[in-house]
Amino acid sequence: MVIIHSDREGGDCGLESWKVIGQTAQPSRVLGMDLEARFRLEELAQFNQHQQDARGRLDTLAKSIFLLAGGALTLSINAFTGIGSAPIEQDLVTYLQVSWSLLFYSMVAFLLVIASVLLDMYVFGERWRKQLDGGPDAKHFKIEVFQIILAATALLAFILGFASMSIVAMGMVSS
Repeated sequence: MVIIHSDREGGDCGLESWKVIGQTAQPSRVLGMDLEARFRLEELAQFNQHQQDARGRLDTLAKSIFLLAGGALTLSINAFTGIGSAPIEQDLVTYLQVSWSLLFYSMVAFLLVIASVLLDMYVFGERWRKQLDGGPDAKHFKIEVFQIILAATALLAFILGFASMSIVAMGMVSS
């Protein structure tokens, strides 16, 4: 992802030059740039920053779900199937099985979301490279609906999985 922003507060003099540092490209001076072009560059910079922020939030959310769901699965499996575990009522066994299934699904679904985002970025990068070599315009995959459905169902499964596990914990304490 290239982030573009102007390092000047106006002025239309000088030669166009680009400084690329990491993932940031900065036009230091742009000859004859009109107000509309400046506005477009600013919009592009804001869009790129928004995309970076959104991907960072997705990563944080996915890591949190991996940590919490994985930890809950590990602890509850050890607690309910380990040596010396307390007997559990049949209705709570059903909640526990549902909880484990939902937490497992949430982890796998978020893994697929992240993999699809990475695949989309890779393919877009390859198309962009070909565009720079004179090929057709680079376009993203049309997998956003798949990603949204997976992310929404993963988040819902995560919440319901923890709720089911809470029911089991409250049932164990009250019995």
